[in-house]
Parts: sequence; structure tokens; C-alpha cells
Amino acid sequence: MSAQFIIRPLVLGLLAVGMSACIVHPVGHGRAVVAPVPAVAGAIVAGAIAASVVGGVTYVNTAPPTPVYENYGYAPAPGMVWTPGYHYWDGRAYVWRGGVWAHPPRPGAVYTPGRWVRHSHGHHWVHGSWR
Repeated sequence: MSAQFIIRPLVLGLLAVGMSACIVHPVGHGRAVVAPVPAVAGAIVAGAIAASVVGGVTYVNTAPPTPVYENYGYAPAPGMVWTPGYHYWDGRAYVWRGGVWAHPPRPGAVYTPGRWVRHSHGHHWVHGSWR
């Protein structure tokens, strides 16, 4: 069997899955059956192309969710500072990472929380930092 009969249906199948909400089932001899994908599976396929990397920065096509309210209470020790939680992009979806109490790196340091910034390529994350 020629490699062309294996590679061509595979490539065509991958294109069909990536560009439409269909699954391609190879049936041999260079032929394939195309079946529609349920909405949930289509969303998973769409999520696979929901981000891009430009100049080493990951841009996400969809805006991040609203931050989760965190009741952080009182500092567990004197001098500790609350660093709030945030949504991060795990390559497929936004995931919430809860905030933590932290010791400043030096006396008088102030924590500036991270934030999502809208750009022409999409949304990108700017990490929080100590000043």
C-alpha cells in the first residue's frame, strides 16, 4: 500500500476536523466518511485554536472570565500581603488560580496584581510584580 493512500486521507481528515464541525472516518482506499460533530465536541475543536503566539507572547482570542471573589480574611502573620487570584490560560481554557498570602521581598515593597490586557492579537497576561 502506497504512503499516499495513508497520508492523504489523514491530512484531509485533519483539515476537515479543524475547519468544520465534522469528523472524518477513513474507510480505506483513499475514501472517507464525514460525520457531523455534536456542539460540545465542536467547541472543543474550536478551543484548540483559541490562542496564538506572537513574538513569544500568548494571545487568547476570548476575554477572560470575571475574577472570582475571594474572602481572604486576615494576614496569617504580620507583614504578609495578599496577592489576589487570577485566571490563567492552560492552552485550552481559562483556569482560576486562587490568591495567596506572601512576604514582600523587601521592606516597603508594594504588590501590583497581574492583569489581562486587550491587544489587536487578542488578550494577553501581564504578570503581577513587586515594586
